[in-house]
Amino acid sequence: MHKITFMGHLFEPQIVLSENPLKKRYNLRLLYHKETLFIATREKNSNSKITNLLLYSFEKDRHLYLLSDYDLKTSLDDIIGFDRLKKVVYGLSVNYSLSTLAILKIDVLNHIEEKLYEIKLFNNSLVEFDKFSGQSEFFCQTKILDDRYSIFVLEVQTKSINYRKSKFFLFFFDILLEKIYDLSYISEKIIKKINLSKTTLLHGKYILFETGRIGDSEKFDIIFEAIQVKGKNFDHMDFSVEQTMIIYPFEKFLEDISNCNLSFEKYCFEKTDFSAVILTDCRWFENDEYFYIKTFTTENKSELIKVKVSNKGVEKKEIICRLNERIISDSIFVKERILDYGKLIDENLFYVIIVNKISPYCAKISILYIGKCVDKKDYYFEFKEKENVIKINIFENYMITCKMCFEEKDIYTNPDNLHLAYKCYSFPDKQLIYFVDGIHMLYKELIFKNPFDKTETLFYFY
Repeated sequence: MHKITFMGHLFEPQIVLSENPLKKRYNLRLLYHKETLFIATREKNSNSKITNLLLYSFEKDRHLYLLSDYDLKTSLDDIIGFDRLKKVVYGLSVNYSLSTLAILKIDVLNHIEEKLYEIKLFNNSLVEFDKFSGQSEFFCQTKILDDRYSIFVLEVQTKSINYRKSKFFLFFFDILLEKIYDLSYISEKIIKKINLSKTTLLHGKYILFETGRIGDSEKFDIIFEAIQVKGKNFDHMDFSVEQTMIIYPFEKFLEDISNCNLSFEKYCFEKTDFSAVILTDCRWFENDEYFYIKTFTTENKSELIKVKVSNKGVEKKEIICRLNERIISDSIFVKERILDYGKLIDENLFYVIIVNKISPYCAKISILYIGKCVDKKDYYFEFKEKENVIKINIFENYMITCKMCFEEKDIYTNPDNLHLAYKCYSFPDKQLIYFVDGIHMLYKELIFKNPFDKTETLFYFY
């Protein structure tokens, strides 16, 4: 039988739940974890620079043990890759006064830093902070695609006597070869629109890009509200919310970046305007077929779409089925939230788990089974307290809820008392498995399978 274990706090001091502090006593940020390797940093200042690296090993007793605590000679703006076997971290660092970007290789165990590249970004100095607003004038977004590749975008401002100017840069990094590719020769309009968080390697065969830097619910709510308010006077030209999707054959992508010959337009297969949202969730890839869901702002419907891809790009696109309802998470106009999604093993069926809070004490869990047709199963759960369902696993048959143990006034008058309580139930029969309270809301949850025991799921706070 599968086990769910609430372990307590991830980082030192690794306090058991019965000794749980009221609030954070230390300020560690988790940068990376995979299997038994965890890397964190101490937050020492407000500009989010990484000034040190903490390397941990996860052991069979289900606790972390510190392998190295290294104060960096050169602070980093972001992490762009890891070599898990060699315990090496790759990072980027921007020097504002010299207008340069450096790529560093850091041996965390042996405290060795090596500068692999230094790239001149501008002839002028970069602006690090706006002295009036106090906001950073430098923005970095990184996506580590797998153990070998990563991609990152820099948005910087330069200053001169009479003006400031923004500039966007796009880079691709090969960790194995320790080689960086400057892709900034492509149109800056494209770089500005790339949503890097959605860039994905599909089984190492294709790379997916998406443009349109706007969240699902953000786009839906902006358009839906405008339509409701303006009615017939709604003009979609007032909104720039276009999304596009691109699937690039990965071998061709590597060839094209080596020859400075990228062509995103050639492999674009989906464009949506104001009328629909391409969901970030509910995507699957297998057997050279990519599935995704599009939900509509102007109609109460959604579509499951399949595209067939090859080394030539997208060969075929078809609508698998249509649903007479919207699927969207965290919208202020739609009550439902997506909790999980995936594909049923050995069955040509996809599933989407949606929660709808009917009242403070009642929730409806709907599981949509999507194939050539759509089937739906609803489960109703009544709680004695005001609990919110935050996670469901239909394969391991558990459900986790969370509730606030404080009043709204405590946010301002008693911030040390902002506690949450968590419960774990069996699903769908709702038998209480575990209960823990006194967790300050500043903590995040980290849920993962025990690498030493695949029948156990571990639940930490950090």
